Amino acid sequence: EWLENYLCAYKKSCVIVSHDRMFLDKIVNVVYEIEYGETKRYSGNYTSFMAQKQQAYDKALKDSIMRKKEIDRLTALVEKFRYKANKAAMAQAKLKQIERIGEVGTPSNFDTATFRSNFQPERETVEKAVVIDKLVFGYDKPLGEVDTIVKRGQKVGIIGQNGTGKSTLVKTIVHKLKPLGGSATFGLHAQVGYFDQTSTQSFSTLTVLEDFQNEFPMLSNTEARSALGAFMLTGDDVFKRICDLSGGEKVRLALCKILRKKPNILILDEPTNHMDIIGKETLERLLSNYTGTVITVSHDRYFINRVCDRLIVFTDGKIELFDGKYSDYESRKTTSESDDNQGKSVEVKKKEKPVSQSKEEARRAHRMSFLEEKMNALNEQISSLQDVMHNDESVYTDYVKIAEIESQIAALKEKLAPMEEEWLELSEK
Repeated sequence: EWLENYLCAYKKSCVIVSHDRMFLDKIVNVVYEIEYGETKRYSGNYTSFMAQKQQAYDKALKDSIMRKKEIDRLTALVEKFRYKANKAAMAQAKLKQIERIGEVGTPSNFDTATFRSNFQPERETVEKAVVIDKLVFGYDKPLGEVDTIVKRGQKVGIIGQNGTGKSTLVKTIVHKLKPLGGSATFGLHAQVGYFDQTSTQSFSTLTVLEDFQNEFPMLSNTEARSALGAFMLTGDDVFKRICDLSGGEKVRLALCKILRKKPNILILDEPTNHMDIIGKETLERLLSNYTGTVITVSHDRYFINRVCDRLIVFTDGKIELFDGKYSDYESRKTTSESDDNQGKSVEVKKKEKPVSQSKEEARRAHRMSFLEEKMNALNEQISSLQDVMHNDESVYTDYVKIAEIESQIAALKEKLAPMEEEWLELSEK
């Protein structure tokens, strides 16, 4: 958060590589995506990028379907007329149209799932899934005390700075560490699945398949490979040695083994540490659909916000319990900080710049205003052409007309790009 605030106030350009989506949402105004050996540019933050990517995929899929239909229609006409002497010329013309359309490919799949599974608990716990009764945790010295009840189906996020005791707390909850006071107990019928950071530190020389079948000896090779395949450990991946796996692959293997047992309580310590963005989003969907109870430690605020409905917050040497999502907590924190700073507002106002701008600032503002008008006009033209292409049946059923409009849109975007670059440079001064 400190870095976010610093970069928000930073007036120069930055190039950032990150898997932190909330960080990207707050900081960046242009996204470059590297995928399938190509680099694509998107204006806006991460959320805007994802929306644009979805729109581009939807359009490409629609265009692909329309082109396929057009080829099928033309092919049917060719077959109908090719053997009639008086229609041979027409058949040849249709063949040339098919050649111009070219090969119809399917657009790259926008499915962000890196693994596909929807495991649910075999049975439910009682209402009070985890009872944390004045639990004092730590090693030689107490790191804190927590007193709460986690109800069945709740998803609790544990957040805070490094070294404050978050992992120590979950280890104490799952009885890996003895409490210094109080207790943590699981409700009746509890089946606990525990993922800790050491799950990605294995240097075993067993293969993925051997390791999995050691855990589940009753499964046949086919059943084991099917289970691993749900977590995208497919083909020759199952013959890789554990020690040769990437961090993300080790996480998927560990989660596969945990969820195969169908626990009704999941305790996860930093499950997203070695995952890329797509892996995180897949895990978010899995946990959001999971009907059991979840307690997870994570530094990924986007992940916490998507998955959790309660928080245990380690802050300023204290532990706070908060009912709500991370966005609610952040909003409350921002409001509190704003109230604390109200007394300083008069002094801040005195330090503000005078109303009159320098000549350079006035020129910059005038230029930005001019560029905004031009960009808005170009964007309106692009939107208008896209509406025609997608909604006018006489256009979207005619590949030649589609190609013409796409060419016009491409030309407008070429004009738009340098204007956006100049506007961004001026906005950073």
